Amino acid sequence: MQRLGSEFPSELYTNNKSALAALLMLVASTVGKVAGLQIAGRILRWKKGDAYVIGWLLQTKALIMIIFADILLDKGIITNEAFTALLLMAVVSTMLTVPAVAPQLQRNRAVFVPSEGALLNEPSVPSQASIHSTLKG
Repeated sequence: MQRLGSEFPSELYTNNKSALAALLMLVASTVGKVAGLQIAGRILRWKKGDAYVIGWLLQTKALIMIIFADILLDKGIITNEAFTALLLMAVVSTMLTVPAVAPQLQRNRAVFVPSEGALLNEPSVPSQASIHSTLKG
């Protein structure tokens, strides 16, 4: 019986390099998107938390990258290890989106008043009652 570690040491090393590369790309991708949207949100005077949610929702765009990475791999532009790293980063970043965004969306939902159809402290959004009175009058 052969030991796995002695048979494939270079593949195990490559897999660790791919995982490390995926982790570094994940951190750079996430920080870049969330920080960039934080800056944009301040400049555009968005409500607190909106830029954070949008930044995290942009993480789901990583799934599109799988298509491009597959094309690059087919053309021989990237290696199998690079493809693996890009694939890991795309899947993990998309999986992290829901746990990162759900608490903020729950806080936003608590502010929503369904019977009125508007957000509290948001005078620019008309309520259903004011829309109906406007249409009737």
